[in-house]
Amino acid sequence: MIKYCTEKLLNTLNYNLNRTSDISRLRAENAKLVQLVIDQALHIQMLRYIIRK
Repeated sequence: MIKYCTEKLLNTLNYNLNRTSDISRLRAENAKLVQLVIDQALHIQMLRYIIRK
């Protein structure tokens, strides 16, 4: 019984660690995507400025 409970606890801890790792990875990817969108918006704004002149 103790072995079973220990395995369940370790599985839960591993699941939480993997989930935390996935969340951190997704946040990093999200930050990269936001930066790409901002870069593209600035690029478009610069092109509009050049075209107007």
